[in-house]
Amino acid sequence: MDSLIPVCTAHELRQADAATITGEPISGYDLMERAAWRLTQALLNVCSPDSPFHIVCGPGNNGGDGLAMARILASRGCRVRVSLCLYGKTLSQSAAMNRNLLNLYNIVTIQEIQSTGNLRWSTSETVIDCLFGSGLSHALGEMWAETAEQMNQSGCNIISIDSPSGLFDEQPQGNAVFIRASKTLSIQCPRPSFFYPENKVDFQVVDIGIHTSILPHNAVYLSPDHTATEKYLQSLLPARQRHSHKGHYGHALLVGGSAPFPGSIAMSARACVQSGAGLTTVWCAPESRPWLVQNPRAMVWPQEFTSASAESLEESKYNSLLIGPGLGTSSESLQILAQLLHVWRKPVILDADALNLLSKTPAIWKMLPQGSLLTPHPGEFTRLFGHTASGYEKFEIAAEKAANLGLHIMAKDSNSVLFTPDGKRYFNGSGDARLAQGGSGDSLSGLAAGYFAQTQNMESAAILAMHHLPEFAAR
Repeated sequence: MDSLIPVCTAHELRQADAATITGEPISGYDLMERAAWRLTQALLNVCSPDSPFHIVCGPGNNGGDGLAMARILASRGCRVRVSLCLYGKTLSQSAAMNRNLLNLYNIVTIQEIQSTGNLRWSTSETVIDCLFGSGLSHALGEMWAETAEQMNQSGCNIISIDSPSGLFDEQPQGNAVFIRASKTLSIQCPRPSFFYPENKVDFQVVDIGIHTSILPHNAVYLSPDHTATEKYLQSLLPARQRHSHKGHYGHALLVGGSAPFPGSIAMSARACVQSGAGLTTVWCAPESRPWLVQNPRAMVWPQEFTSASAESLEESKYNSLLIGPGLGTSSESLQILAQLLHVWRKPVILDADALNLLSKTPAIWKMLPQGSLLTPHPGEFTRLFGHTASGYEKFEIAAEKAANLGLHIMAKDSNSVLFTPDGKRYFNGSGDARLAQGGSGDSLSGLAAGYFAQTQNMESAAILAMHHLPEFAAR
């Protein structure tokens, strides 16, 4: 699978599905069969084949996927039972065909459910959610919502196929019920709502061979598949020639570091050096300089840490500027920030206290060079742009601000998202629990500064930084 996977709605995926059926050509039934085989293999990669499976199917094509998977699992010797929830609905053509095949082979017990009271759960079973999948634009009906609630409260390990049933593709979820699966096996592409922090969707993309090239690539998911993604990431960096030297890979200046966070700028400097930047220089308050001893490859600009010193900055000596980690929010810190932006004309990276100062000082917004990068964590995002009620609203505001202000905005979270001035969105898949600690943001901005020093392309620098951060944090 490609390292850049479109993030799409169910409607967009149906368009790609139709293009696949026409273009290969392949029948709709055979495409579903291909999907079922690949989904089953992905399922057995995350669950033991010795686990009994309870596949809960709805009347549509998601239910058809589940019925086909039941047949394949049974053919491999797995223990399977199916609850076919109809609630007065009739089966889709594909679902009916797969039910008939199961009945023909008589290898799986199918219980047709017309009342939620007839559902039975066992915590020894892995429950496979095939009620609806993606594409819903309204809340589940009463009996379907009750089924979802029962499943959520069953205590069973739940795997959703395509999308957790009841989860909207992109609109705010509100109080609408959806399946809280431990893992979602997403067909071909993730949905936008998978990345909304409040939904907490843990997903894995399963490539079933749908031709997604027809989809717009303004929103893409950076796959956590290290081999594929690393090849793409390396294409963003200049090739390192054997007979090159440090002057070929940029000079980054990092500004910050004062009480009560004297080590912040040292963490940024360590990351900047590790990114491969040719030279890294730090300008910081005296209390931060001892922390730089741990990283002797970082140099120090030995000027007094005042706004007056910022006036003497020679912009031409540096290719990249990061301001903020441990900077402080005093009036002098604000003057340092303002003076640096006065003398600096290239895109700049703002993080931590620089973002806090920006949120309190509207005049600073007008001083930001076009193409600059802001890296707010959730609290900083709220201070910059106001409270948002949902991930959908947050992402729409970030996209609007990036376009209107001509900035790159990286909304940091377990799945960080980069919004670019020209309307693209990059959803990062490499985040993990290693980043849930202080200093991760300082390291991220240091990586971005180092990569920008090398590439002079802020979009590339931000993509490289957010995808490489977990790997750097593990060192």
